[in-house]
Amino acid sequence: MKNLKNIFILLGIFFLNSIYTSAQITNSANYKDTTTATLINIKAGPKHKPYALYEFYVNGLRYVAKGKTNRDLMVGEQFVIVYNKFNPYENRIIHAVPVLDANVEQVQTKGVIFRGNNKSFLFAYTIVDTEGNTIVYEKRQFIEKAQKKLNPADPYIEGVEYTVRYPTKDPERAVIYLDSKIEANNTTALIYYYRGIHAFNEHNFKSALLLFNNAIIEDNSFSRAYYMRGLVNNQLNNESAASDDFSKAIDLNPNFWEAHYQKGLLYKQEKDYNSALQEFQKAESLNPYKNDLIYVSTGEVYYLMGMYN
Repeated sequence: MKNLKNIFILLGIFFLNSIYTSAQITNSANYKDTTTATLINIKAGPKHKPYALYEFYVNGLRYVAKGKTNRDLMVGEQFVIVYNKFNPYENRIIHAVPVLDANVEQVQTKGVIFRGNNKSFLFAYTIVDTEGNTIVYEKRQFIEKAQKKLNPADPYIEGVEYTVRYPTKDPERAVIYLDSKIEANNTTALIYYYRGIHAFNEHNFKSALLLFNNAIIEDNSFSRAYYMRGLVNNQLNNESAASDDFSKAIDLNPNFWEAHYQKGLLYKQEKDYNSALQEFQKAESLNPYKNDLIYVSTGEVYYLMGMYN
């Protein structure tokens, strides 16, 4: 019985020593290396905290592991991990912000941070699709510990533009780079504008109206703020105010084809088909992308005017 007890003691010592050695290896810089991992899935872990299931390759061998992360990563995105070179199964996520694959074609644009705290922030960026529609994307990005150490009080500035890159074929997988600040003309107007878009996307039209009002107060030459306020007023059944907003957007930017198109839709709704047709034709002439919606709306007006042929 005494021998059995000694055996258990020896096994315990061996087990604790192996854990200690493993920890020493993991914490030693000589045994560490980093690589990119690809997210396979997000699963709920203890206390419903999200865990990333990811894969990575070392010397051609595939490893699958899991670790704590945030829910804003998308399946297929890449991020950085650190691993034990002698035992890659010992690894952890050190950089949960998405990393773009250098081998994938990318687009560079500008993005604006419009809301955040010391853990994460929301940023917005715009793209123009193949039909000329301006689409505003918003995405949350978590702040890296390294950035917090550099400036824990304010690792980013709301309203200031930064460089954004995204894969050409997948604009939702964008990454904003806080080390590439671009000075904006009016940071306060941009904050109100993108917060307004966020409220608009949430169908909170009354809040969106107030935010676009504030953007225009800060910058009364902000044509796209007038345009967005027009869309909000239309949703709130304020057609006259919407028409005035679209007209103001056109005055500030005569080539604003989307404002011409929306003004045409209002004329069509009022059964002023001649004016609607003029606005649609103007939108078509300004839009180099051959937007299908313009053609459809133009055809509907011709039909309503009795011009079937």
